[in-house]
Amino acid sequence: MRATPLMLLALVALQGTIAAQGPPEGAKLAAAYAQAFNAQDVAKVASLYVEDGVWMPPDRPMAKGRPAIEAGLKELMAQPLGRLDIAILDSDVQGSRATFVGTFSLTLGNPGGLTMMGVGGGAVAHGKYIVVYRRVGAEWLIAFNIANYDSPQPPRPPAR
Repeated sequence: MRATPLMLLALVALQGTIAAQGPPEGAKLAAAYAQAFNAQDVAKVASLYVEDGVWMPPDRPMAKGRPAIEAGLKELMAQPLGRLDIAILDSDVQGSRATFVGTFSLTLGNPGGLTMMGVGGGAVAHGKYIVVYRRVGAEWLIAFNIANYDSPQPPRPPAR
């Protein structure tokens, strides 16, 4: 079967529609989250959520709404944390919603620091996540974010 110019035009139009529906910059969304988190910019991370967003971090209570998310992030970031790295494994876009599934690693403790009272040394916790984005105007914001660790307890830095 030969492709007609009309079929090719329809395929190009369909690809354009699909690209317009979803965040073509999914990696950029994940990178923006990791960058703000790694800078410990609590306000910036919270601003990446819709007003009524839900954050379900591992081993912590669920936070609903930006003020609660910001408060939870402040509590989390009061601990010595290192770098957050995010990898996207799969994504799905349905209209004004986009879902990303992936893995993360988070350095716990003070990477490269002295080990004192069990803090320091930088143990790495690995886990997985699901993030649902909602399109708000021209912007994609997080509506739901849930993550958990691969091990029952995140690894603790070695005590000395």
